[in-house]
Amino acid sequence: MDLERSPDQLIKAGLAALKHKDYGRAIALFQQLHQADDTSTAHRLKAQMGLIRVYAAQGATQQAQALCQPLLKNRSQTIRQWAQEQLHQLASTASQDAIESGANPSSTSGFVPEATGFIPLTPNNAAADVGENIATSPSSLFHYQTLNSERKLSAIDTHAHGSSAEANSSATPSPRQVAPAEKFNQPPPQPPRARASKVTTDDGPHQWPQGDRLSTLKSLGKVNGGPLWIAQLVTVPMLFFVVRWLWQVALAVIRSYLQFLDRLLPLDLRPASFFWQPHTWAVLICLSLLTIAAPWLWPLWLRPAETVTSTALEKYSPEAVQLLRRFCNKRRWPLPKIQLLTSDLPIIVSYGWRPRYGRLVVSQGLLDGLAPDELAAIIMYEMSHWSNWDWVFFSTHGLLLQSCHRVYWFLARWGESRPFILKNTAGTFATLSYGIFWLLAQVGCGLARTRIPYRDRSAAELTGNPNGLVRALAKLSLAMGKAVQTQGYTPPLLESLELMLPVSPDESTSIQQFAWGAFNPLRHWLSINQGHPPLGDRLYTLSAYGRHWRLKPSLNFAQLSLKQGPRHFSRRDWQTLLMQGGAWSGLVVGLGVALLMWLVGAIATSLDFPLLAWLHRDFSILVSMPLIGAATGQLLRINTFFPEIAPSLAAHESQLTIGQTNPKLTPLSSIPIKINGTLTGRPLLANWLGQEWRLRTSYGSIKLHHTSYFGPLSNLMGLNPLRNQSLQVTGWLRRGHHLWIDIERLRTPRNHITLAQHPSWSFTISFLLLGYGLWIMFRGG
Repeated sequence: MDLERSPDQLIKAGLAALKHKDYGRAIALFQQLHQADDTSTAHRLKAQMGLIRVYAAQGATQQAQALCQPLLKNRSQTIRQWAQEQLHQLASTASQDAIESGANPSSTSGFVPEATGFIPLTPNNAAADVGENIATSPSSLFHYQTLNSERKLSAIDTHAHGSSAEANSSATPSPRQVAPAEKFNQPPPQPPRARASKVTTDDGPHQWPQGDRLSTLKSLGKVNGGPLWIAQLVTVPMLFFVVRWLWQVALAVIRSYLQFLDRLLPLDLRPASFFWQPHTWAVLICLSLLTIAAPWLWPLWLRPAETVTSTALEKYSPEAVQLLRRFCNKRRWPLPKIQLLTSDLPIIVSYGWRPRYGRLVVSQGLLDGLAPDELAAIIMYEMSHWSNWDWVFFSTHGLLLQSCHRVYWFLARWGESRPFILKNTAGTFATLSYGIFWLLAQVGCGLARTRIPYRDRSAAELTGNPNGLVRALAKLSLAMGKAVQTQGYTPPLLESLELMLPVSPDESTSIQQFAWGAFNPLRHWLSINQGHPPLGDRLYTLSAYGRHWRLKPSLNFAQLSLKQGPRHFSRRDWQTLLMQGGAWSGLVVGLGVALLMWLVGAIATSLDFPLLAWLHRDFSILVSMPLIGAATGQLLRINTFFPEIAPSLAAHESQLTIGQTNPKLTPLSSIPIKINGTLTGRPLLANWLGQEWRLRTSYGSIKLHHTSYFGPLSNLMGLNPLRNQSLQVTGWLRRGHHLWIDIERLRTPRNHITLAQHPSWSFTISFLLLGYGLWIMFRGG
C-alpha cells in the first residue's frame, strides 16, 4: 500500500478492486483506511461500509454482520436503516447475482444504492458524533450531482452492470436538477453530501426532498423596485438625524455636568462653544469616513481566522465557486475576498462600499451545515446585495451596531464580579449602550426587511435553484434557533449581526409550523418591528418561483393553500389589526380627530363663526387628543388581551403546538397556557431591561415577557434568582412574528409563587395618559 495516498484515493482504489472482484486487495485498502489514526469519521465510516460489502460478496457472513452491528447505533437514521437492510440480506439467502448487480432495495429515506451497495450519508447526523469538519473530494463511494453534466453515473461506476445504471439514474438528478450554465459545459463535480451540521435534527429541512432545479437560467420578469428605493430614501436620512440627536444629547449631558461642577467647585469649568453647536457637518463627515473605512474596521470586530481561497471553497461547493466567477466576470468585478470565522454558528455577512473593497464573511458552521447546492444558493443571496446601495448603508450601520453591542456585552460581563459600586456603574453604562443599540437597530429594521424579498428573487434567478435556497434558509434558521435553545439566550454575535444575516433564529421544522408566516393576513404588520419578513412567507414565495418554472418543490405549500384559502385582508382582519394596535391605533385616531377639529376651527374662523373659531387657535387639542386616543385604545384592548385564566387549567407542553401550527392566530388570540420548563436568560447585568427571558421545554425554547409590581424598575433584578431553575409558567400564549408567553404567574417546585402585573401596569399607564390628556385639554393653550 502507498501510505501517502489520500483517503479518497484509497476509497476509489478499494471500490475499483471490489468491482473487479479483487477482494483481497479491496479488504487491504479498506482496512488500511479504517484503522488509520488520522482518518476522519466520514472516511472511516465509508471504509467500514466497504468492508461489509466485500465480506458479503465473499460470503463471509459473520464478519459482515459484526461490522454492521456498530452501525445500528449510529446517529444517522439513514445509516441505521442501511445497516438493518444489510443484516436482513445477510441473514436471508440473497443470491450472489443480486449482490454483484447492486440490486439492493431503496432505503426508506428515498436514496437508491449504487452498484456497490452504498447509500449517501445524509447531512443531518452523519458526522455529528464528533462534530468534525469533513470535506471530501469528488472521488467517493456515493453518487452525487455534477454541475451542468448530462452523465447519469459518475466515473467510478463505468464498469457497473446495466441494471445498476438504471437504479442509480434515480439517485442522480435529472437535467432539471443540475446547476444552470450560461458558458460552462463541463464544470467540476460537487462533493458528496457527507457533511453534517453542528446542530442537527431528525426532522425538518435535513429530511426534505431535494426538489428540482433549472438546467438553463431563466428570468422571473421585471420587479417593482419602488418600495426598496423609498425605504432607502427614508432610512439613510433617519440614521443621520438619529446619530446627530444622540451626539447632541451626549454633549448636553456633558455640558450640564460641567456647569454643575462649575457651580460646585471654585474652578472655571464653563463649557466651550463646542458644546452648543449642532455639529451637522461633523456628524456627516464622521459617517462618511466610517463608510470608507468599513473594509478595514470590520475585521477588528469580527477577527476572522483566515482567508478562504477558491480552492478551499471548492471542496465544500464547486457550484459556489463557479457561480461566483460567473457573477463577478459578468460585472467585471474581482473575485471577493472570503474571510472565515471559527464560530459554529451559521454566519454569512458582507461589507464594503465598492466591490473591489468588499468582503464576504462566512463561518465554519455555515460551511459544515449546508449541502453544496444550498451553500451556493446562500452565497449568491449574499452577493446579490453588492449591486445595491443598501449594502453600503448596512456596512456603516452594522459598524455602529457592533460598537454599541460590544460595549454593552463587555461591560455587562466585566461588571459581574466587581464590587457593588463598579458593578452598578458597569450595569448602568451597559444598559445605556444597549438602549442606543436598540434604537439604531430599529432605524434599520424597515430597510433590512424590505430588501430581503428582492434578494431572494435575485438568488433564485442567479442559481436557478429556489429549492436550494429554501432548504438553506430553513437550515440556517433552525441551527440558529437550536443555538439559542442550547445557550439559553441569543448569542451576542447573532444579535449584533441580525439585520445583516439572511434569517433570524427559528425552531420551525415542518410545513405546518411555517404556515403562520405563509398564510396569516397580518403577518407583515405583526413583523413591522423585525429585521426579517416571516420565514414562512419567504419560503412560500420561493416555492412559488419554483411552481412558475414547473419545478418539483422541496417544501410543498399546495395542500395548505387549499385549506387556508386566500392570503389577502378581510374586514375582520382590519378590525383585529386596529385592536392589536391598541395605543398606536388610538394615537392615530386621536391625531386624526385633532386635525379635523383644527380644520373645523379654521373654516369657522374664515366664516366668522366664533362658537367654533377657538378650535383653530387652541393648539392644546393637537397634543391632548392623541394622548386621549392612545389611552382609550389601550384600555379597550386590556380585557381582550388578558382574559381570565381558570385555576383548573392543566399543564400541557403540547399546547405550544397550537401556537406553532395554527396560521390564524394573532397576539389577540391570548391562549391561556400552563407549562413546565427551565427558566433561562441573559446574565444579570446584561438583562437589566429584561431583554430576554426564555423557557426551555421539550418542545423548544419560547420567549417570556414579564412585568412585576414595580414595572420596568423591577427588571434590575427581575427573575434572576430563578434563572436556570425548573418552574411552572402560567400565562397567555401569543403568536406574532415569534411565539411568546406573557407571564401571569411563576411557580417553583417549592411552591413559591411570583405574580406578574402586566395587566395592572397596562391599566395604570393608560389611566395616567388619559388623565394627562384631559388636563392639557381643559387647561387650554
